[in-house]
Amino acid sequence: MHSEMSQKTRKEVLVRPRRSDAKAGRKFKQRLLDQAVELLGYHRKAAIRALRAKPTIGSTVTVLMGRPKEFHPERLLPVLKPI
Repeated sequence: MHSEMSQKTRKEVLVRPRRSDAKAGRKFKQRLLDQAVELLGYHRKAAIRALRAKPTIGSTVTVLMGRPKEFHPERLLPVLKPI
């Protein structure tokens, strides 16, 4: 089942166990971890990291920093001409 699951689906599946993992006791956490390993096909350490990670579902805002990817010759030509 895990080989056909997309990354987005895996993140959606981890949302609920992630919430209950934060409040759970040791035995319950072990059971959640076993279920995550079986369902998602992760190694045990990867499942621990996935359950501890902050959720990233939803829209994210992309901030573009640095110089622009495209340069407009009509704006640059007057500055570069004297050089």
